[in-house]
Amino acid sequence: MIAWLNSLRTFERTLTLLAAIARHRFFRGLAKPLTHALAWLNVRVNGHRPQESLTSLGQIWVAMMPPNDQQLFHITEVTDEATFAEIHLHCRSGEAETAKPATS
Repeated sequence: MIAWLNSLRTFERTLTLLAAIARHRFFRGLAKPLTHALAWLNVRVNGHRPQESLTSLGQIWVAMMPPNDQQLFHITEVTDEATFAEIHLHCRSGEAETAKPATS
């Protein structure tokens, strides 16, 4: 079960589902709480702990991604206020996605 939860295929399908929810006018409000719940589940399943710095938080964020495909997730910049990352996946819309996973 944990291997399935940590797979790239599950990650991609989850992103597709969350994107559809976020685009739909009626369900849009569910996207953020659902994303938070899934992040909480990931932390619980994988046993990650709170981090003291944005650099270490970014490293943990990468570690929370599918373990066999972590080369697809890159920390691009760490500032005093945020850690910026890129997710290199094929998007259904054909556009590149950039995520900002952590802010202080």
